[in-house]
Amino acid sequence: MQKSLLVLFCSFFAMALIAQNSPIYKGVTLDKAVASQAQKINKVNMTGFEDVPLHVNPNLPLNDRTDPAISIGTTLYDLQSNAAVQNRIVDDGSGKLSATWTMGFDAAGGYPNRGTGFNANDGTSWGPDPSSRIETVRTGWPAVGALADGTPVTLAHTSATLLHLSKWHAPSGTWIETDIPSASPGGMLWPRMAVGGADGNTIHAIGVTQPTANGGQVYDGVDGHLLYFRSVDGGDSWDKVDVKLPEMDNTKFVSMDADAYVIDADGETVAVALWSGFGDVLIAKSSDNGDTWTTTVIRDFPIDAYSTDQGWTIDDVSYQDTVGGPDGFLAIQTSDGTGDVIIDKDGKVHAWYGEMFYADEDLTDGTSSFFPLWSGVRYWNESYGADSTNVVAGLLDSDGDGAYNLQSTSTAVAGSYFTSITTFISAAVDQNNNLYVAYSALTEDNWKEDANPELEHYHHIYVTTSQDGGESWLADEDILDVITPGLVDDDDLIPAMEAVFPSLARDVTGDFLNMTYQLDFEPGLSVRGDTDPAETNFIYHIAINIGDEFGVVNTEDVVAPEAFNLELAPNPAEGNVNVSYDLPEAAQTTISVVNMIGQEVSRETLGNQFAGEYTHNLNINNLANGVYLVRFQADNQISTQKLIVK
Repeated sequence: MQKSLLVLFCSFFAMALIAQNSPIYKGVTLDKAVASQAQKINKVNMTGFEDVPLHVNPNLPLNDRTDPAISIGTTLYDLQSNAAVQNRIVDDGSGKLSATWTMGFDAAGGYPNRGTGFNANDGTSWGPDPSSRIETVRTGWPAVGALADGTPVTLAHTSATLLHLSKWHAPSGTWIETDIPSASPGGMLWPRMAVGGADGNTIHAIGVTQPTANGGQVYDGVDGHLLYFRSVDGGDSWDKVDVKLPEMDNTKFVSMDADAYVIDADGETVAVALWSGFGDVLIAKSSDNGDTWTTTVIRDFPIDAYSTDQGWTIDDVSYQDTVGGPDGFLAIQTSDGTGDVIIDKDGKVHAWYGEMFYADEDLTDGTSSFFPLWSGVRYWNESYGADSTNVVAGLLDSDGDGAYNLQSTSTAVAGSYFTSITTFISAAVDQNNNLYVAYSALTEDNWKEDANPELEHYHHIYVTTSQDGGESWLADEDILDVITPGLVDDDDLIPAMEAVFPSLARDVTGDFLNMTYQLDFEPGLSVRGDTDPAETNFIYHIAINIGDEFGVVNTEDVVAPEAFNLELAPNPAEGNVNVSYDLPEAAQTTISVVNMIGQEVSRETLGNQFAGEYTHNLNINNLANGVYLVRFQADNQISTQKLIVK
């Protein structure tokens, strides 16, 4: 088998060198023999309702955090996700932030009071650390969003396997709680949420039906079926429930992994990504607020509807399937279940995921294998087309010797998250379409001698950026390590910090990239994998200055309407309005509409226009009555006019 795989590799190598979309490997990599160690998948997908009483370790530092990294809450329950991370922090467009996390303190009792930890920043400071969940029922896995008027909403799942929406009611100072209706007989778990729509009040939600391993049942041929839900009135009612997205169904899958999916929305555009292990890696996109969808395979799995112990041979796979893979295995390249998707200001979808290989060499044991020391953050956007990705980030060579050295060659050297060692990816975009990506990765130079098991290395949070729409990314030496002097308040503790589960606020509206992450002082987890003693985990917020760290100036050259002779007619208007303007020279132009709290509610990209006079008919049928700004942009110059919609 090894000889055949070698012949296959050699026959395709020359073609790979000239392939238009051949992989671009960034970051130092582990020695192939070390990274190629397979490990049986013994992962148990946790819902958070399991009875997991644990010993609590009382002898760990409890520090008050100050700028620039600020603790906004704590938790003993430390599994924030089985795979990809929810949208855990949101900027409402006015400078106010809301953040969520799964919070539980009563470890010895199995976390019966576990639920959503919530904190908010009014533009100047965060509130006190919460001591109790926001819900009246036990929940987990919260995502957060903001409606058009800034109202925070959260979505979690309950022990009754319901998707549970909580919406802040400012007049009463309470959360209004409702459940999303579903006809799934086994219930729904592990939700994700994004807010969009022309008026900023559409809630898009996804989750999976409860798998059989968690007490559920197979739904329409899929054990853990991803389904889509929509509310166009801020969660008051749901006009789409239990929707199966194209190709994310039993034609391609016999099961879907917990938390291995994400969702994003911007205006009328919605994107859902499915980070499969034994299946295609897929992106579904809607340009009409979730009414219709098209799906793109960004990484093809060569066998549709694969079942464990089904097996494959060298005749079933190709070099494209196994490129760069572990020596001696017919391992297939796919995702580690983590990643993120984002829609830029031109409506283009971008996606990132952690690279992974899987093998199923023993067809009698009912399980399969993955490679826990594999690394690589893969990237795709719509210009790439199908089945084409590049590696844009990875491990960092801390000592600069050109190699990545670990204190042990055992797979136990990394905390057991059942992902790769470049993982938990989160993305953001600014108003100039600069892209930002945070991920958690194993460090070369920080480890714990007496960890469980010994010599485990710590994870840090890293941030990279692209300032040309994804064409190029930071060089390795320029990638920002967030767990570094000047970005934490106690430099002496850096060698003992384990930082995972980063989440970026998807919109960068000013000079700061807002992020939350979880940090403690022991590699791995307490409720799964390593099963370390439960300890205090800090939920941090950090605001990263994009100018200081990346040289990005996220400001606009605002000019008077007279610069373009910008006029709106009629005004007030209903249905349509004519936008007239003069271009003194050729420019890339866009017209967008922004509501009075700064949220973009529509955008039309007009492309490169020559110098001259233009009139564009703008459809405003979907806008509610009120006052808006029509924003005209020519290259880097912006001019606005007030519009009244009646």
